[in-house]
Amino acid sequence: EGTMGNTDLFMIEYPSADERRLAVVSGFIYNKENMPAATATIAVESVSDADFIGIYKPNPTTGKYVLLLQTGTTYQITISMPGSETKTFTYKVPLKGEYASRGLIHYIDPVVLND
Repeated sequence: EGTMGNTDLFMIEYPSADERRLAVVSGFIYNKENMPAATATIAVESVSDADFIGIYKPNPTTGKYVLLLQTGTTYQITISMPGSETKTFTYKVPLKGEYASRGLIHYIDPVVLND
């Protein structure tokens, strides 16, 4: 109400904890021979509420995996493969604008699974 039309300007501010904020998180998993870890699995769990997010698999040809995760949240990521060590680490997905991205994808350092 009360606008003149044509060239009115409006500003919308989103709260920093906007639940719609998602980030694409990607990385690579290799075996000890530096080949893609085709049989590896990635289990993702939210640290704050112990909510199990899911189990993912890397591309068997490239070792690349892609996750869609909520920003501003800390996750426990467990990477395992039969016959190899299991690696577990925590990872906080930064809020948008707080990380450098390449093509809007945030990359985690590659993981090498040893025996």
